[in-house]
Amino acid sequence: MANENLFTSLVGKLIPPTDAINEEQAPAYAFSAKHKVAQYAATGCLNSTFYASGKDQFDQVMALCAVVEPEFIAKTAVYCREKGFMKDMPALLCAALSTRDFALLAAIFHRKAAPLLSHPRCWVPHLNTYRHRRRHLFLPESPRIVPPRSDSVKWLT
Repeated sequence: MANENLFTSLVGKLIPPTDAINEEQAPAYAFSAKHKVAQYAATGCLNSTFYASGKDQFDQVMALCAVVEPEFIAKTAVYCREKGFMKDMPALLCAALSTRDFALLAAIFHRKAAPLLSHPRCWVPHLNTYRHRRRHLFLPESPRIVPPRSDSVKWLT
């Protein structure tokens, strides 16, 4: 055990001060926008939880996707689909990506390892919800337009 007489001046001096407040109004550390997107992608279920409703999570992810680079959104969508086995969050990330960089969306849409969105049932509801919130028209129930395959982005294949 350490001698308390020698190390009393170091107690609490090396810990950085907190810069945010969490949902319980307790001091916390703020995360970067990339960290928040990755955390929502790995753990977000877009359903009601103890702290947030599905609508709150949806709004948070869409606000964060407006700030983060499109390449990071594409990589996160691929990771949470293939490694995290998520279904709804990659579809939502692809809907957000469709408004920012269509070439990246086309590159990750049809993947050889595992299709990111294997069936329109996975992604059409999220795209419709996103477009509805932005006051666009709904897509038809069975979309006929599918993004073409693109080999312009080699790091995703």
